[in-house]
Amino acid sequence: MYKLIYADDEEATRSRLASVLKDNSDFEVLGCYENGYDALEAAGSFNDLDALITDIKMPFVSGLELAKTLKETHPLLQVIILSGYDDFDYAKQAIDLDCVAYLSKPLLKSELSAALAKARDRLDQFAKVQQDDQASEERRGAFLKAERNTDLLRLSTLKEISPKFLSKLQTDGIVIHDADFLLLALFDSDREEDTLNYDSLETARFVLEQGLTSAFGSSIPFFTFEPSSSLGVLFVSPTPFEKDLIESKLAFLLASLKRASGLSFSVGVSESASPKEEGFSYRKLFRHTKWALGFRAIMGDELVLFYDDLALQQKNFGKVDENDFKDISYAVLYGKEEEAKEMVDRLLDNVFSLRFKDSYLLVLNTLLDALLKSCIALDQLYGQYKTHMDLLSDLYAKKGKEGTRAFFFDLIAEIVAINSGVRSIGIDGAFTRMVQYIESHYENPNLTVDEVAKRLGYSSSYVFALFKKHGTSFTKTLTKKRMEEAKLLLADPSKKMAEIASQVGYEDPYYFSHCFKKYFGMSPLEYRKQ
Repeated sequence: MYKLIYADDEEATRSRLASVLKDNSDFEVLGCYENGYDALEAAGSFNDLDALITDIKMPFVSGLELAKTLKETHPLLQVIILSGYDDFDYAKQAIDLDCVAYLSKPLLKSELSAALAKARDRLDQFAKVQQDDQASEERRGAFLKAERNTDLLRLSTLKEISPKFLSKLQTDGIVIHDADFLLLALFDSDREEDTLNYDSLETARFVLEQGLTSAFGSSIPFFTFEPSSSLGVLFVSPTPFEKDLIESKLAFLLASLKRASGLSFSVGVSESASPKEEGFSYRKLFRHTKWALGFRAIMGDELVLFYDDLALQQKNFGKVDENDFKDISYAVLYGKEEEAKEMVDRLLDNVFSLRFKDSYLLVLNTLLDALLKSCIALDQLYGQYKTHMDLLSDLYAKKGKEGTRAFFFDLIAEIVAINSGVRSIGIDGAFTRMVQYIESHYENPNLTVDEVAKRLGYSSSYVFALFKKHGTSFTKTLTKKRMEEAKLLLADPSKKMAEIASQVGYEDPYYFSHCFKKYFGMSPLEYRKQ
């Protein structure tokens, strides 16, 4: 709804205006005034004013003066002039002010309503143009931001810049190649990427963008870009950076991020460098920020990590006894999942300490290799779980001890399950072959465990163990087969008992009859009579 005031020194006209405006849904009346002076004074307190209805001649300040003055502060103001004079000069001045209408008194409702509708249509058109301009400006801004992000992401991968790409950077407003000093910072969540909430991450990025502007403003120009779930910031300065100042501002930003988004962030900061220096590389700066962030695994979360500080420290190459890796591998190989996890847990407690800050990735790689050696079906692991490259990528993406522990625990569980499944398939296949052999040779009265083991290439103890694993025994399986075949043969009345006994592996018909009665609860003759 548009905002309107009206002014007239005649009571009757003001009453008429009030009556018409009361039923109009397009305009909200902010005030009614008896003269131009009061209207002008009151209008100064209105932030928004869209329309004015005024008598052309009033005490103190005329309607034309009122309209002209208000248009200086409200250039889109729509003016409707009321006049009791048929004066061409007044009409000409109203036209010069681009008035909506010049209405004669006495005032007709139809004429005023038409004038108000015209004022509304003009205001609607102005609003649409403003919205289109704003939308167009927003689109241009979003496009430029996207282009800059693409430029800086590409820049972070380059060692040298071609003249063509340098020209594009300058066109997109990234003027950095002649800078005296550059500093790259990479803000990254301390949580694993697959646990991040999109809304929280977007909130954090917004807060960080605002915080950077507030903290550095125009004193240190900067450009931001978004590599994956991180936020990169390239600072540009004509003078050397004050490390203490940078550190304090970045630490404040980390605290602000956590308070606003609930996410803990750390920031890796490269060394200060200049594109004018020999051997300068944007790629190297970016690599050094990520290298610095890697020390979170050792030093903790929510930290400002300067490459210079970490690179100058004495190298610490902690070592792990080779037998520890072998013990873990053997435990997994033999299905001792919990034991393997306990050993990995102890190893990680040692590795994630300052003593291993320069070698912990090497240790983790060796541990991964040890676990993969314990898998008896790597093709299944790579096909059903993760490829070797995926495993390496996931391991390197972990940001701390908890994420790394979860990675190895999940891998151990998967390998144990695969090993168990493969062994079960092998065991089941062996058992099936043993049963098939019995079913093919049950008529042999001398069929024994030793015979089956010898023929199939197994040890006798393995045959016994497999039958026991399947809840039966060699003797029960053989007897069951012989008895089932005997039932079929007894259905033929022409077959004699001795003949049947021989055909199912019994040399003594009386022993066959004994076994049959014990198995079915009746003698062979009683079964045949049934």
